[in-house]
Amino acid sequence: MADKSLPRSLPANWSLAVHNDIVSIFQNHLDLPEAISVDTRLEELGVTSFGFIELVLKIENQIGLEFEDRYLNYLEFQTVENVISYCQRLASADRGGPTNPNC
Repeated sequence: MADKSLPRSLPANWSLAVHNDIVSIFQNHLDLPEAISVDTRLEELGVTSFGFIELVLKIENQIGLEFEDRYLNYLEFQTVENVISYCQRLASADRGGPTNPNC
């Protein structure tokens, strides 16, 4: 099985790639017909607690991050942008930065 963990040194375009991947995951998983704004609230997209766990699993598998247990509740994130920011912080935390999604 291939190691999906993030490299210690992230490429410069990693942040944009993560952003695009997460937006794509939301669009595909929620079967949305058009592009979504990252400012859209999760509840407006119809995200449920179970649906959020499914999204997290897809994000973890595709991007190679692992959400902290306390952030497996979709109520911790208000918008798609909060999820994107949290994932970017997870990568940063791997190198010593904060992980709070609302920073």
